[in-house]
Amino acid sequence: MKRLFLDIENTVIDDLVNCNFLEDNCKKISNLIKEIEPWSIDFFTWGWKTSKDIDINIVNSILIKLGKNPLNMGCGCRVFTKAFAVESAIETGWLAPKDFNRAIEPGMMAEFGISKISCFIDIAVRATTETMLRKCDATIKNPLEFWLIDDLVEQKEELVFHGGILKIVLVNPKDLK
Repeated sequence: MKRLFLDIENTVIDDLVNCNFLEDNCKKISNLIKEIEPWSIDFFTWGWKTSKDIDINIVNSILIKLGKNPLNMGCGCRVFTKAFAVESAIETGWLAPKDFNRAIEPGMMAEFGISKISCFIDIAVRATTETMLRKCDATIKNPLEFWLIDDLVEQKEELVFHGGILKIVLVNPKDLK
């Protein structure tokens, strides 16, 4: 079972103001979707600070561009914003609760030594419970996979957790076929 998480800015579109599709990246991501057939497509973006900032029209446009009908997404589509990542960093103990307002500002997580990629990995590992792994029949030969496609990924990396039944795959869209 595979879950696909997409960054938005500089991965699928140029920015949240202009919303110009990065055609080559979109084609490669569409090919990956056909290849791995994820059971969900979600977004992990720091472009929107909170859920109030999410523009559902942009989300739907991206899904359509990638060949998915937003009204027929199966289990749905979720957008994980920067606030979600900052709250998770607080839960993990990487940040103090008093740091929330500062950390949510652009560029400030780096000031705390926290990267978007490290947040994604931590969130995926902590969110994956033994019950979830049993429910999806994850095994070493057929692990639960969380894929992150993000322009911040320097090189493709596959990380294994929970005795090999959870795999996290980090990919820069430029490295896709």
